[in-house]
Amino acid sequence: MIGEDENVRKRQLNASDAKVEPNQESDYDDRSDGSECKFEDVCSTSNLVTSEGGATSMEQALSGLSARWRNWVIRGVFSFFMLLAFSFVIYLGPLALITIFAWTHVTLLLIVAQSYLIIQNIFEGTIWFIVPVLLIICNDMTAYLFGFFFGRTPLIKLSPKKTWEGFLGGAFSTIIFSLLLSYVLLQFPQLVCPATYNELKETFTTDCQVAATFKLQNYSIPIAPAFLHFLLPRSINFRTYPFMFHSLTMALFASLIGPFGGFFASGFKRAFKIKDFGAVIPGHGGLMDRFDCQLLMGTFVHVFIHTYVRVSDPTKVVQRIMMLNNDVQIEVFMLLYQRLSAAGLLGNFTLTV
Repeated sequence: MIGEDENVRKRQLNASDAKVEPNQESDYDDRSDGSECKFEDVCSTSNLVTSEGGATSMEQALSGLSARWRNWVIRGVFSFFMLLAFSFVIYLGPLALITIFAWTHVTLLLIVAQSYLIIQNIFEGTIWFIVPVLLIICNDMTAYLFGFFFGRTPLIKLSPKKTWEGFLGGAFSTIIFSLLLSYVLLQFPQLVCPATYNELKETFTTDCQVAATFKLQNYSIPIAPAFLHFLLPRSINFRTYPFMFHSLTMALFASLIGPFGGFFASGFKRAFKIKDFGAVIPGHGGLMDRFDCQLLMGTFVHVFIHTYVRVSDPTKVVQRIMMLNNDVQIEVFMLLYQRLSAAGLLGNFTLTV
């Protein structure tokens, strides 16, 4: 009986397969001919998304606009829907949701944005990263030592353990350390050259012509008026690196303003009623307890470089031009040639095409 039942089931399955196969072939035949479409939803969607040449409906609608206006329209529509979704979330969400949203952006501003500036400092030359970091560490350590052995007068209520003796002792030590550290690091060209991309080697390199900021220069400081020249020398002449003055400025900032990053962090910890941000480093707290001043220092160095130090670099300009299309590169070259010829800077040089 069991064998007969199995034979019956096999015959039924074979019969059903025989009935289904012709229908399946006819379905594929109909769809391949394009005479009809049995799946209306799929066909309507495919007709909406694609057309002749594979262009989307959005591209068809904006085909009459220039590339610039097409870009603005797409950005505007996308921004509108983002604002609409954001408004809808605010309308439905409680106040706690907005609070979390605000804290997220404050965290991004305090950590991510300032970390980005520190990374940009590295591309200006590794020395712009090493010196500020070590100056903050030196100031933190020496201020602690001076405060531990000589501290008597409290500095600020937010940090009861910080004293005026530690603050001033740390400042003096940081200034001396900055001059010694800068002199040592300036002996290594790899630390002063900015990181540039070499297209031939397809890698970043630190080979460059050392900038004047990192070369020895002659300086003269007048010390006596004219009627005292018979008693005192007119001036003091010496040779040093211009970066030494920049290092001195960073040391002053690390000593006088940098600790306020720690005061700011202390205010945060006091508001949340915690002692430290973590316990990774015994006796010091977490990583954020070590980096509170580093973030403020990195932001200052970035602004200082772009305001007082940075000069135009033709190599970086050429790198930007090489990122353009070939036709645009030729157009830039011709425009530059015309401008230089009109200004008479090329002399007898002529361009033959």
